Parts: sequence; structure tokens; C-alpha cells
Amino acid sequence: MSNKPQLASFWQNKLIQDSGSTLGSLLVRAAQLTRHQEIVRGSLDKNCQKHCWLANYHNNILYLQSDTAAWATRIRMQQHAVIKRLSANTCFMDIRAMRICVRPRYKKPLPKIKAKPLSDLTLAHLRQSNAGIHDSKLRSAMEKLTD
Repeated sequence: MSNKPQLASFWQNKLIQDSGSTLGSLLVRAAQLTRHQEIVRGSLDKNCQKHCWLANYHNNILYLQSDTAAWATRIRMQQHAVIKRLSANTCFMDIRAMRICVRPRYKKPLPKIKAKPLSDLTLAHLRQSNAGIHDSKLRSAMEKLTD
């Protein structure tokens, strides 16, 4: 039994380190993109860094994504300066162009809040309060609460 974990670990390492391995090439590409993302972030304006991220770098074209159209436009206006800063880095020496697309970040939907029923005592207090209200709009709004 003690040989099975070692054997599994051996095959995992072999799959990752094998030059023709799909898994190995995916891991290498992921590491490259992570390094590129850090370099791209450093070349962007401080305000843009939160709203823009690297999508891909292929055929000397840098593909960026932004969370809103406004930030994408702002980055497009700065693209010549960004390309100039990036071309100083060895990873992006041959950069030719930048493409920016909008991809909003996923936001979790807010949970639906269920209205709790009012107790009899609370309803009685609201009805009693309604009697002293002279503003007709406010009184009708309060009456809707008690119905």
C-alpha cells in the first residue's frame, strides 16, 4: 500500500514534466500568462489595474479584458503608451497591437429577502398611529402596511 502513493506521484510528475504532455504544456502556458499578467498590470495606470486583466498574448498581439466599456475606452486611449512601456520588457519586445474587449465581472445575485408578517400588536400600533396622520399620502402608505 505504501508504494501506491509514490507510484501515483511518479506518474503525476511524469505527466507534468513530459515535453509532449498536454497537461505539462497547459501548466507552462498558465505560468507564462501569470507572469505576463503581472507585467501588464505594472504597465497600466494605477486606476486601470483594478478594471483590466490579461486575456491572452498570441502572435505579438496583447488581448486585454475590461469590466466596463468606460474602462476599455480609457485603456484604448492609453494603448500607445502602454505598448511602449511593455515593449521595453523582454517578454513583450515584439508586441504589435493591443485588443481590448469588455467582459463584466460576475456578480452574485443578492438573496431575496422575504417580508416577515407583522404581529397583531404591531398592526394595532400602526393603525393607532394612522389615526393621527394628517398627510393623505403618508396615511395611505401606512394603511398599505396594515392591510
